[in-house]
Amino acid sequence: PVRGEVARVADGLANAGIEPMSRVTEREGWPCDLHLFDGLFTRLVESTRYRCGFEIPAGLIDQRFSIFATAAGHACLAQLPDAKIDDIIQRSYRDFEWSLQAHGWSETALRAQIEQVRERGYATRDLPGMPESWKLFNAIAVSCGWEDEAPVGAVTILWPAGVMRSDAFARRYLEGLRDAARDIARAWVEQRVPSP
Repeated sequence: PVRGEVARVADGLANAGIEPMSRVTEREGWPCDLHLFDGLFTRLVESTRYRCGFEIPAGLIDQRFSIFATAAGHACLAQLPDAKIDDIIQRSYRDFEWSLQAHGWSETALRAQIEQVRERGYATRDLPGMPESWKLFNAIAVSCGWEDEAPVGAVTILWPAGVMRSDAFARRYLEGLRDAARDIARAWVEQRVPSP
């Protein structure tokens, strides 16, 4: 379980995210997940899978995922300056479980991937080293935060694999996901900054 400061931040982000994510799910019919950016990994803090009949596996909420292995992680990395990405890569060498090599990436390939995310404006789930069980769903992700700050997290929208390619899905649903990310970031800031 999440404890201390991380728990407080995770709870705050989940509270900021539930309404915007629910609006996307109700309007589009696809579930959203919200991930907290937490160093070498993201932590799933909220999901709307239950609102459209998708099962949320036990233990999924609060589970950590390597930042190198998920669309949410790549969306967060893409918002960071290159120097911060370098720091994260260097820290990952100290813990193989969370390292980029453990998830099928070289530094060169990861940097190329992050540049693609920046150019497209979203990350995708079709990544090397992804466990077979994850391949049941595709996802696109955008970071939640402001351009001049590190992201607080990322929001994803998921759909069953084989229904639609990522680029076609993004053309149809990306703007609504971006709106949700902006609303989450706004709500996050509002709950952190007391009104005068």
